[in-house]
Amino acid sequence: MATHDHGFLPLTSPQTGVWFAQQLDPARCDYTIGEYLEIHGALDAELFEQALSRTLAETEALGMRFAEVDGEVRQMPADRPPFRLATADAGACSDPAAEADALMRAELARPMDLATGDVTRHLLVRTGPDTHRWLQAYHHIVADGVSGSLLARRVAEVYSALAAGAPVAACDAAPWERIVAEEHAYRQSEEHLRDGEFWRAKLADAPEPVSFTGHTPARPTGVAVRVSGELDAVDAGALRDAARRLGTRWSALVMAAAAGYLHRVGATEDVVLGLPVTGRTTPAARRTPGMFSKVLPLRLRVTGAMSVEELVRSTSAGIKEALRHQRYRVEELYSGADGSGTRPWDAVVNLMSFDYGLSFDGAGATAHNLAVGPVDHVSVNVYDRGGDSALTVQVEGDAAEGGTEELAAHQRRFIRFLVALATADPSAPVDSLGLLTGADEERLAVLGDGGSAAATQDRCLHELFEEQAARTPTPWPWSAPASGSATPNWTRGPRTSPAGCVR
Repeated sequence: MATHDHGFLPLTSPQTGVWFAQQLDPARCDYTIGEYLEIHGALDAELFEQALSRTLAETEALGMRFAEVDGEVRQMPADRPPFRLATADAGACSDPAAEADALMRAELARPMDLATGDVTRHLLVRTGPDTHRWLQAYHHIVADGVSGSLLARRVAEVYSALAAGAPVAACDAAPWERIVAEEHAYRQSEEHLRDGEFWRAKLADAPEPVSFTGHTPARPTGVAVRVSGELDAVDAGALRDAARRLGTRWSALVMAAAAGYLHRVGATEDVVLGLPVTGRTTPAARRTPGMFSKVLPLRLRVTGAMSVEELVRSTSAGIKEALRHQRYRVEELYSGADGSGTRPWDAVVNLMSFDYGLSFDGAGATAHNLAVGPVDHVSVNVYDRGGDSALTVQVEGDAAEGGTEELAAHQRRFIRFLVALATADPSAPVDSLGLLTGADEERLAVLGDGGSAAATQDRCLHELFEEQAARTPTPWPWSAPASGSATPNWTRGPRTSPAGCVR
């Protein structure tokens, strides 16, 4: 592949998507992704800084800046200043964990600058005599979730070697120019053409997007709200056992539950979910930190009479089919040249594994996610820490979609539905699975009894109607009746679904 004489490289397709999305709202800071590792055991902070500095210096993708050159967006090596690790000591605070969390979130909120290459954030917080929290955060244009794992492993490897006085193994990451060249070769290939044909056919006549909330998402504010809870070890074990019985992975069972849940809350049989994938299909990509990840549409037909087994097998097959075509930038089919456009999904399920198994010269570490990037709609994240451990089920969304109370209700319903699917007879129909929480059932009981609020005595019915119309001004769209017909042609409008469209 030809490169510019000055070392300028084109962006890869995942980077292009992030670039245009950021340019639509340059002030947004939620294109920063981040996690922290809780390190349990003695840690030499100076040695850790050396290991981290070496890792960052050898990772080419993290040393790029971005600019328009001759009308095209390009990436080029930035002039990186000497690395200095920011540190803090929260050990003497009354609540070291809370103080560390506040410090890390403040660091995440600091704007990054693509033009200068200021695209990384690192902070080491001491929380006790032998406990530390290491924040690593990156602009999404230079790193994805897998990158965090690769970089954490490399830092642990270098630190352990330095602590032992042993030689440091050579970095096996590929040069970034090679990654860009692989992307270029793919885009000129027959495989790219076949992948495009596949996705065009898959998205033909796609339905309007449906959200986990059951209604049309509000315009995002850029402020994320997040609620987390555990699927305890017993229920997580039931989920894994059900997956084994059905000959699939637990992750496919979660996606099947999400498809069934979206069918129920959105009152739709043509389900489209956003499926985040690694996008790493070559050996060089799999070992190199950088931005590779994509979100693919997973389109499934889900009916209420379909059995649990049919749903799971259909979902598993759909995932495998999508993964065979994951290199294609699906945004090209529905976005404008500037990255604008309407994607065919408003519901995303992100499945992540944090079983890093790291050792910093004998000190173990546990990973915790802090930010996965922009959240424009209610999404479900499920974290697996390996073995027979519990699963973390997280629901997050933009503040325009509601606060923690609303998201917590969605999370409880999804967990209830997920457990119901995992423990159901494989022949049970999807619409027989439990969905409502105890609070939902109490609310419905009150409504079924006519409600508990006394009827107003000082206003007429038309006045109450006008007040409600003012609170919810969006009309139900319709078009004029067809010739010869006296019936208006109603079209689909925004959906509403109290407690998740009970059916």
